[in-house]
Amino acid sequence: METRGDDGEWKYFLLLGIVSNLPPDVKEALREELLRIQHDPTEDELHSEVDETAADLLRTMRP
Repeated sequence: METRGDDGEWKYFLLLGIVSNLPPDVKEALREELLRIQHDPTEDELHSEVDETAADLLRTMRP
């Protein structure tokens, strides 16, 4: 998943609209990037609440 851009709104809708509907095994492949967004978000990710969306997705995934 490409998340290195600075378009937080795009990332927000990508996570909410696409990633949230992926099968669990596919979401699992994105775990590291979701953790990065949750724990070390860019300013744009913070402004667009992408960090909170990533945290919500991670809570729905198996530990």
